[in-house]
Amino acid sequence: MTSTDSADVLLVHSSPLGTLAIPTPDGRLFMAEPGVPVALPADVAGVEPGEWEALPDGAVPDLDDGRTWRLADSGAWQVRAPGSGLLAQIDVWRRADVPAAAQTPAKKSKED
Repeated sequence: MTSTDSADVLLVHSSPLGTLAIPTPDGRLFMAEPGVPVALPADVAGVEPGEWEALPDGAVPDLDDGRTWRLADSGAWQVRAPGSGLLAQIDVWRRADVPAAAQTPAKKSKED
């Protein structure tokens, strides 16, 4: 089933699970094949997590405020909005107009 809703967002997934069936709250079902753009309702697509921002020196994180926290290699705390919907899964879903992460270049053989 496809949608013609103007609020749709084109997403692509790279899940190793193959074709995914994406249900919507209103009872529709969308089939998403790996690497093939699929138009999904904006509320299902969601939003990507925000950018990581450093806390000021000496600031203490509030780990229960709904944001995502991490400790950087420098020892400083960083925070970001976690995102929502499918786009919160940054390792699986992306907008179709955003290029896939760069692939690891193939190693050159000795014959090259």
